[in-house]
Amino acid sequence: MVFPLWLTAVGRAQAPVETAPAGAAELVRLTVEEQAWIAAHPVIRAGHDATYSPYAMQDAAGQIVGIDPDYLELIGQR
Repeated sequence: MVFPLWLTAVGRAQAPVETAPAGAAELVRLTVEEQAWIAAHPVIRAGHDATYSPYAMQDAAGQIVGIDPDYLELIGQR
C-alpha cells in the first residue's frame, strides 16, 4: 500500500507556509524547503512488517491493518 505523505521537520527556523487543502482537519505548516522536497518527491513509499502487531499486521483479506497504516492515512489526509 502506498500513501501520499506530507512531512514536516521539527525545529525549523524558517517561517511556515500554509499548504493544506481547504477543509483539512488540521493545518500542516510547511517551510519553503519542505514544500520543495515534497514537490521533488511526490510519492513516498512505506513498507510494513506484517508480523509486528499491533503496529502492522495482515487481516483475513490480506490487507495491512494496524497503527502504522492508520497513522499514514491521517498524515496523508493532512
